Amino acid sequence: MKVAIVADDLTGALDAAAPFAKRGLDTRVVCLPDGIAAAARTPCDVLAVTTASRHLPAERAETAVAEACRVLVAAAPEVLFKKIDSTLRGNPVAESLAAARITRRRRVVFCPAAPSQGRTVRNGAVHVEGVPLSETAYARDALSPPSPDPLDVQVKRLAAGMAYRQVAVEEVWDDEGFLVADCATDLDLAAVAEQATADPAGTLLVGAGGLADAVAGSLYGSPVAPAEPILPDGTTLLFLVGSRAEKSRKQAAMLASRDGTLIHLAADAEIDAESIGDSLNGDVEALLVQPVARGGVSLEAELVAARLGAGAAALIANGHIGGMLVTGGDTLAAVLRALNAPTLTVVSELYPGIPLTRIDVGGLPLWVVSKAGGFGHDSLFTDLVTLFGRKR
Repeated sequence: MKVAIVADDLTGALDAAAPFAKRGLDTRVVCLPDGIAAAARTPCDVLAVTTASRHLPAERAETAVAEACRVLVAAAPEVLFKKIDSTLRGNPVAESLAAARITRRRRVVFCPAAPSQGRTVRNGAVHVEGVPLSETAYARDALSPPSPDPLDVQVKRLAAGMAYRQVAVEEVWDDEGFLVADCATDLDLAAVAEQATADPAGTLLVGAGGLADAVAGSLYGSPVAPAEPILPDGTTLLFLVGSRAEKSRKQAAMLASRDGTLIHLAADAEIDAESIGDSLNGDVEALLVQPVARGGVSLEAELVAARLGAGAAALIANGHIGGMLVTGGDTLAAVLRALNAPTLTVVSELYPGIPLTRIDVGGLPLWVVSKAGGFGHDSLFTDLVTLFGRKR
């Protein structure tokens, strides 16, 4: 195996895997943690897995990462990449240290920068659009806010014997320990990737999708021509909006105003697959499904994801859907669990952070586009309708 990727959520695993797929490598993503062992026994160039640990307490997250890494080590990957959130939500330091310990990496290169998304690292601290992370809304994330402690304090608390150092791209790094790389531009990311991959056997690379893309470019060169998704005749493109992020709401609103879009407001996240099927016809290019709370009472996120997943799987099983965009990793995981499809094949990357993948359902291909709630340009949904429609 060339590359193994360990992510704390499904959209992160897909985001980090896509840059390798678009360079022609056989790339798979394990969508459910209980499918890692079986997937690791199937030959491929790149295997990305999710530990679904973003929202777990630190000790449980460490255990999940350690278990995944023990399985992946047996596949002898040349490069080990730990995918983290660019705004440090979840347990990025604890998980990275657990991965380094299990895989016996002597050096951790930690660079969560994603300059194209406005995330940079300056003096060892993450900034979002030039604002320190601690002063942004991400610092108050309802589910998994980033630690208020600086990175050096976290490393000292979790791994007292490990050296910590902030490094600049102009330096030559030949020491061991936990190295936090400053990064302001894509050129900086390329320089970080080049140094970090000089000794892959002894280095754990830790970063967001930006670093994954830079590593793929450093090791495997320029992207190849992207795949062209083609919807089967008589099928519709489903947009399943499970994320509550403002960006996703804007994208959905633009799609809703477009002719040819059928809107289904799923009360309490229950999708009426039968009535939707009766409403689909040749004039419907896109089906937009959004959950709404009945009586103003919101449901728990896990229940919303499970219900949306079951409803979407019913639509797909009935042959109505040829492709889908899903926002939110929990929602996508629920759909794939309902379809009994534990592994996605990553085909390419349509836009930065927006991978194109494929699964087989009943012997037929189903195109899957996925994204984190806050990713993508405002017209993403309508652009996808045009893209898939042009490829019919």
